[in-house]
Amino acid sequence: MSKIRNVDVTFGIENIQTLKFSYEDIPEIHALQKETVQFNVGMITNFDVENKKLAIDTLVDLLDTQTNITFCEIKTRIIFHIINFEDVFKAESGKITFSNDIMANFFVIAISTTRGILFAKTEGSPIREIFLPIINPRDFLAKRSSNE
Repeated sequence: MSKIRNVDVTFGIENIQTLKFSYEDIPEIHALQKETVQFNVGMITNFDVENKKLAIDTLVDLLDTQTNITFCEIKTRIIFHIINFEDVFKAESGKITFSNDIMANFFVIAISTTRGILFAKTEGSPIREIFLPIINPRDFLAKRSSNE
């Protein structure tokens, strides 16, 4: 990924969507221990250069490692409108380049928003006290760099 200098970003959140949510209230979940929950988290970015938008899909699966059962899944989409898009992202030869520091901030917002949606959606369920952990957004940047 090319280095883009850090700039002040002027943006707003245009839309927040829950694209998917499923929860299996099966007997094994009632005996679940927080320590046995594995969070599988993925992020997908989509750029709309013409309309100055960035969409980030956050996918989270909760797996009980004792039973190997995925008991909860959520997929959210956060759409950002970036006023100074061309200062923040550079589109060249079909590739988008950006500052990792700036992109990490967008990932933090997407992850935190997903954490809140998951918290609200599991209200009253046995998994109410299982929270999406703090995640280093740079982990997703590293994966993205290695996949390109």
